[in-house]
Amino acid sequence: IDECASMPCLNGGACIEMVNGYTCQCVAGYTGVICETDIDECASAPCQNGGVCTDTINGYICACVPGFTGSNCETNINECASLPCQNGGLCIDGIAGYTCQCRLGYIGVNCEEVGFCDLEGMWYNECNDQVTITKTSTGMMLGDYMTYNERALGYA
Repeated sequence: IDECASMPCLNGGACIEMVNGYTCQCVAGYTGVICETDIDECASAPCQNGGVCTDTINGYICACVPGFTGSNCETNINECASLPCQNGGLCIDGIAGYTCQCRLGYIGVNCEEVGFCDLEGMWYNECNDQVTITKTSTGMMLGDYMTYNERALGYA
């Protein structure tokens, strides 16, 4: 009797006639007596850094969270590669973002704004020291101010 005549193997499996029956040789991605089970390649958790795994036939696809890329979400995207920091600011890459350390006299997320110390003014010659930028609200003074030697300097 030819037990392979009824094509018992599923999902493209090849039927091999044996003395006492048959066996199925499964294609990649399937397992089981008659190749009925899709192997879950996501079971080994291949996606890194919070990526979400979707099982496919003989494989998987990782959907990466923002800030990561690669077939397994293994690579942190270097947001500094596009050189976002202006006016000589130093870019520090983070996860899904970056931080600019601005040179003295520049402010803003990308160091795009000129601070008060870069303008010709009464404190121009004092701007060689470190300047801290703080957001304050004291009394009637609301808004952004630059503090230098304990004095509040408004900037544009």
